[in-house]
Amino acid sequence: MDSFNQNENQNQNFHQNPDTNQPNYEKMDSTPSGMATAALVIGILSIVTLCCSPLSVILGALGIIFSLLSRKGKARLQGNAMSGLVISVIGIILGILVTIGYIFYTIRMMGSEDFRQYLNEYEDIYGEDYYKYNYDNFYDNLYEDIENSL
Repeated sequence: MDSFNQNENQNQNFHQNPDTNQPNYEKMDSTPSGMATAALVIGILSIVTLCCSPLSVILGALGIIFSLLSRKGKARLQGNAMSGLVISVIGIILGILVTIGYIFYTIRMMGSEDFRQYLNEYEDIYGEDYYKYNYDNFYDNLYEDIENSL
């Protein structure tokens, strides 16, 4: 009889479903929030827009913000929010790497002989003198040109 009372006390810890006499377990909210879905979509867009690297970094930052806002006070992120967070971080990292690559490529091209030849050809065609500026006094020459044009 004592074991019967012990089993009965254990069953009081569960909320019984009166229809099926089965314990009711708390159901987790499995529907993703709009913010979590937005974080996922924006994270994917941050990867897609890598060719426009500043835009990729901005979208990645927005994806991180939306994924963190989708928590709504919960300790853990939902699936879409977690995926959006990871993809957004990857988008930011790749966007920064692509931007650094663009900068190094541009610097390398500006010093190449082919680029100087291109500028000379442009000067021959359009009659512009791109070497008339002394870049040490760039702003002085710029102000002189503005004053002369007025």
